[in-house]
Amino acid sequence: MEQAFNWCDKYTVHKDKVILTQEQLHIPGLRMLGHHTSYSATSSLSWHYHKSAFEFSLPVQGTFSFANKEERFSFSGGEVFVSFPDEIHGTDQRPVTVGELYWFQLDISREKDLLFLSPEASQALVKQLLALPRHVVKTDIKKTLPLLEKAFSL
Repeated sequence: MEQAFNWCDKYTVHKDKVILTQEQLHIPGLRMLGHHTSYSATSSLSWHYHKSAFEFSLPVQGTFSFANKEERFSFSGGEVFVSFPDEIHGTDQRPVTVGELYWFQLDISREKDLLFLSPEASQALVKQLLALPRHVVKTDIKKTLPLLEKAFSL
């Protein structure tokens, strides 16, 4: 396995990919929010981690395949892939497939300054997220997609 590195997304605005960072978002703890539409397969994602941050990947279209050191995960519309803080993950040398994906990172390094929540609510949220029993969580895409689109447009 290649050496993993701390991946930090940069502000990007392209036709098919937009990444907003803390500098644009101004929301404590929200490290980045991205949207990507891919019309052809792209290079695999190298092994990486996000220091002190959860990463949530939510496909709108397509089936994506991510992996950590122990196993591979396939997920599609209505599912969320969660990578935990400092967890090494990538696509295990598989190309990133055709599809549409939203993703965001929640930085928990300053747990008491998170999403405008009270310190108690912030600590409870982090505790619940750390206790998630699996990496792929099912959601109702009819409910989550409008929320993501609205959050992204704002």
